[in-house]
Amino acid sequence: MLAISHFLSPGDYGVAATALAVTVFLRILPVEVFGDVLVASGQPMERVGRVAQRLAFAAAGTNALLTLMAIPLLLAVYGEFPALWLGSLLAALALRPVLVALAIVPVSDLRLRLHFGRVALVDGLAQLGATLASVAMAMAGARAAALVAPQLANQLARAILYRTIAKSRMAGKPDWSLAPDLWRRYLAGAGGQYAHAVLIVLPVSVVGFVGGDKEAGFYGFAYMFASQAIGVVALRLGFVMQPIFVRLREDPGRQREAFLRVQRIVGAVCVPLAMLQFALAEPFFGLVLADDWAPAMTVFQALSVMYGFYFAINVGVACLSAQRRFGTLFVWQGTQLVVSLGVLYAAASFAGALGAAVAAAATWAASAVVVIGLCVRSARRALGAAFRVFGAPWGICLLVFVPGYAAVQWLDSHGATGQAVALVVVGPLLFLAALALQVALHRELRQPAADALSWVWRRLGVTHGRRSA
Repeated sequence: MLAISHFLSPGDYGVAATALAVTVFLRILPVEVFGDVLVASGQPMERVGRVAQRLAFAAAGTNALLTLMAIPLLLAVYGEFPALWLGSLLAALALRPVLVALAIVPVSDLRLRLHFGRVALVDGLAQLGATLASVAMAMAGARAAALVAPQLANQLARAILYRTIAKSRMAGKPDWSLAPDLWRRYLAGAGGQYAHAVLIVLPVSVVGFVGGDKEAGFYGFAYMFASQAIGVVALRLGFVMQPIFVRLREDPGRQREAFLRVQRIVGAVCVPLAMLQFALAEPFFGLVLADDWAPAMTVFQALSVMYGFYFAINVGVACLSAQRRFGTLFVWQGTQLVVSLGVLYAAASFAGALGAAVAAAATWAASAVVVIGLCVRSARRALGAAFRVFGAPWGICLLVFVPGYAAVQWLDSHGATGQAVALVVVGPLLFLAALALQVALHRELRQPAADALSWVWRRLGVTHGRRSA
């Protein structure tokens, strides 16, 4: 992202971000939901894989056709954007659902068997290749295509690698007697997942419509930076936790306690990360990024605050999916979508990208509290559970980061040297202090913290205590 920012203008970035966003609206049959349905079913992939693959291709083909048909309308809606660039990117992105469908069954198989190491390896290699390709294309003058084409190649590489791994487990003819039940479960979950996907891309779509490609570029750029750490944690955690929640489905009490414990532990890490991003925004943008991107700084800070709540969302989606409460998922995310549309439009009209970022932070914070209550299934316990998940880490972090932010501001006023000290020295110290204080005040965090430290020591080849003896 740092390298690309030096070769792409905010306008280029806005065209790419808008193209990526609006195609989500057109994927009315989200192919990824087939993965959740297969994991929630718990059935062996040898039995359901072939028919699920055919159904996924049918959904993907529908989405691709809708995207191609909608291009003239989208070019009219986003009339201030360069039509050739936007239209070309939309046409290319029409292929994305088909590429995703290619990998759905083998990925679901690995998730069911809890082979997350293989998933991490494949996804990591594919994304590394896409990242290097993006930088190379940006340097070569590919402009907005540098952000889109490598992601399509990423999906193709994932599909090839996953299908190679799971080839023997997809043998045989499709059992079409399973199709009606799979399709029914898919439709039950598709509405909620579609609303969730649209909610994620809604702000940049609204900003692009109201403010043009440059404002969309500021929002998209800030969003990508703000999401790098916490967004990856949140996304992968939901991916990993759903099959575990499925295994606990017959014991609702244990499932509920596992859900809350995961949220509290992850919140103890993600909230300090969010506060750290907010505190270091000014020295980071001042020292590392070109002046063209300066208006994105406050947008980045607002979205960092948002991610201090958003970490709970994907775990909540995973829990509701494991409980097969797809109707609840749809009502929750559908309601947020309706509310967010009006709020985001008003905020973007008033304050552009920054207004949309503040509105997104407020709506996702409220939604995160709601999903805690939905997953614990108890109105009486909901507020207490939400306070322990969000209130405790935010309260502790404010004790550390309020004086820390003042120190960063003072260093930032001393030019490049002060900015470098803030980024390299003060920031890590603030983060470690916030983590240490949370571990000291919350007993349930001590064992995970000890396990994490032990893992670090092993990776570094260090032995200590009884192990060295």
